[in-house]
Amino acid sequence: MQNINMAIISAVREQFTSSDIPLLNQTRLRYLQQPFLQGKKVVYNAHLTLSSILQIEVLLAAGADVLVTLSDELMIDDEAVGIIKRANIPVEATKSLKNYACYAALDCCGELADKIIPEVGVAELTKTGIEVYRQINANYAVISVDDADIKKLETNIGTADGFVRAFRLLTKQGLSHKKIVIFGYGKVGTGIAKALQELNADVVIIDKIQERVHQARNLGFSAYLL
Repeated sequence: MQNINMAIISAVREQFTSSDIPLLNQTRLRYLQQPFLQGKKVVYNAHLTLSSILQIEVLLAAGADVLVTLSDELMIDDEAVGIIKRANIPVEATKSLKNYACYAALDCCGELADKIIPEVGVAELTKTGIEVYRQINANYAVISVDDADIKKLETNIGTADGFVRAFRLLTKQGLSHKKIVIFGYGKVGTGIAKALQELNADVVIIDKIQERVHQARNLGFSAYLL
């Protein structure tokens, strides 16, 4: 049983409004009443920011013994790491894991595929990672988060809206009739391109996959094969 300083974790949540994190709040409260992960080891290997701590808090509310891994390949915020360590949540370098037995894991880019032995399975956040798990022929469940319907919100709303707001904030300029080149017409690229199209920007798509180039052209974009 982990001896977590939940006050430190809760202080992070207080930096966000309820409207910022409605689903996380609802899930956390439900899991406090139904701690279905009580005493089970869960590995968290993903980009680590202050908002990541809110996801980890949900796992803790469900009773999980959480191990946070730090990857050289992912975005790691030093402030977030400091908070996690002060809260007594175990932290380990992803590359140092070897045959780590756990109940389940949250993974990014398939980094845990050859490092853990999960009892139930893995929730993989990227399409790239799903291919890694296919190659090792995993004998446990692997959930592709990227293929879930809720990710469409990220593509069409979250990523696109975030880009537009960040561009306007940092440049103090609008996007209407600007010529913008997007390299890559995957999940992120399609969302941004759609938002720019609605703002009457002149969007050019470049991708190395012919099918994506055709998709972009069918939607009215100028698109070229890399």
